[in-house]
Amino acid sequence: MSVAGTSSKADAKARTVMGLLPTAARDFPERLALRHPVAGEWHDVTFAEMHTIAGEVARGLIAVGVRPGDRVALICSTRPEWTIADFAITMAGGVVVPVSPTSSPDEIAWLLGDCGATVAICEGEEQALTLSSAAERLDALAQIVVIDEAGPGRRTLADLRELGRSRPVSELQDLARAVGPEDIYTIMYTSGSTGMPKGCVLTHANLAASVDILQGRELLHGADDLVYLYLPLAHVFGLLVQLAACRMGTPIAFWGGDPQRILGELQEIRPTYLPTVPRILEKAYGLAVSGTDATTVQRAVEVAEAVRGLEESDVPPELAAEFDEYDKTVFARAREALGGRVRETSIGAAPIAEEIPRFFNAAGVPIMEAYGLTEATGLCATNTPKRWRLGTVGQPFAGVELRVADDGELLVRGPVIFKGYYKAAELTFGAITDGWLHTGDLGTIDHDGFVSITGRKKDLIVTAGGENVSPANLENELKLIPWISQAVVYGDRRPYLVVLLTLNRDELPALAADIETSEISLSQLSEGELAEHPAVIERVTAEIERLNGSRSRAAQIRRFCILDRDLSHGCGELTSTMKVKRNVVYEKHAAQFEALYGGDGPPLHERNQ
Repeated sequence: MSVAGTSSKADAKARTVMGLLPTAARDFPERLALRHPVAGEWHDVTFAEMHTIAGEVARGLIAVGVRPGDRVALICSTRPEWTIADFAITMAGGVVVPVSPTSSPDEIAWLLGDCGATVAICEGEEQALTLSSAAERLDALAQIVVIDEAGPGRRTLADLRELGRSRPVSELQDLARAVGPEDIYTIMYTSGSTGMPKGCVLTHANLAASVDILQGRELLHGADDLVYLYLPLAHVFGLLVQLAACRMGTPIAFWGGDPQRILGELQEIRPTYLPTVPRILEKAYGLAVSGTDATTVQRAVEVAEAVRGLEESDVPPELAAEFDEYDKTVFARAREALGGRVRETSIGAAPIAEEIPRFFNAAGVPIMEAYGLTEATGLCATNTPKRWRLGTVGQPFAGVELRVADDGELLVRGPVIFKGYYKAAELTFGAITDGWLHTGDLGTIDHDGFVSITGRKKDLIVTAGGENVSPANLENELKLIPWISQAVVYGDRRPYLVVLLTLNRDELPALAADIETSEISLSQLSEGELAEHPAVIERVTAEIERLNGSRSRAAQIRRFCILDRDLSHGCGELTSTMKVKRNVVYEKHAAQFEALYGGDGPPLHERNQ
């Protein structure tokens, strides 16, 4: 089955990204563009100010030798300087190469060498020292620029601005006319869940089409909206939100950089649109339902769904009264956990348990699951407030086609498809055949065109009995338990499934409330002691048995072990977007997985027999 999103009038003419910021500065110069916290206070930047700063940096880049087509690496966390530098590189005719600041020094050096970056803009002196030490391996790298305070002899972003002020503005106007839709806008490296990252070549036409699509999607509503942005700008959806906000004159509030402060900043800044990841919504959910029993929460959702499914005049008075009570208590806490004004959130990249979007949708905060990948400029399919279906990633974006291949793989086609992997056209994953991108994802499309992701083609587990099992759904259900941080299911060509679990220390009070003993407090235990504590083992066993009750025998977890620490990016187990590198986890923890098949205790379902 093949399905296409409805066409958008904005698709008619391919443009470049060059004009986005100059146009915004011309059309709404005094409108708020950026908001960011400094020493506990929120500071504002208008579109006119941002354009002036970016233009100065762009001319400074030209002054230090950046020429059209040169690759400029941007190694920085999500902050206003990232956005300004991104626009500046583009205005100077350079190619933006975003690099996650959480990448290891070896990864950063490899990426810069692979793309041939001539200039690197990094966040701090520590990163600059790392780049300097790798400079002998980076023949093309001629300049290192530091955003914050730099060491002696190091050029800063402020220095670039100063250099740029002495050069004519007409330089940028000439470059804008010279850059065409098929020129490269960015080389964006994938997270690399297997092997080294691959550089996805995205053109100005790709990004211009994507911004057009988001504008037609009515994701942002101009000055009346406020976006809260913490997603990595080194990855495609965060970048798209930034560009779309500029097109539509919508301000962005940047986070302060502390993951523990996200919910607090949401309540301070009170955004209207929140692009996010499941983990933040899971925390907000936990905050909203804290102190409310599961039966009450379920009833509140059922009542809300019944009320929202009826015309206002058809709602029975007793049902309306019950809904009003839940709306003032449980649902009010849900809205307030996200700041009180969020009208829509978007999530993708990782699955989420259905209970959470169902709960927030009932509370009047639609969680719109979407689907995309870097090779498709982040846009394949999405739910919308007017057309959404729980458990799906929605319908294709405007101008995008999706179909399912004979082996169940999702294929996508449209103006968002990338131009190939940089210097690696021979790679097969993500290959384009007859215009169709092979995504590597398994999925289905229903009769209304709603797409469901069922797993990764490469992650599919085939048990010794020949049963096909997608581990993602099992792992997602386990991670819905607040005090479970990560779950990695294993069992390819094995007689049954096992799982490696890690504990979320931030959520241990929820676990302690259930199993606290008079002899010892869980907070006093190390992670290794927690992993072996009989009360913790018993509680995890009960939760897995509960989940097994709704699964076929082939999809049941039979044994588990708890790791004495969480998975981490630093250990190579997670990508920079916090996706599990399954093959790395399998390799690093092979002994633990093997022990689960070595007769170390009976299978889970036999423990109580």
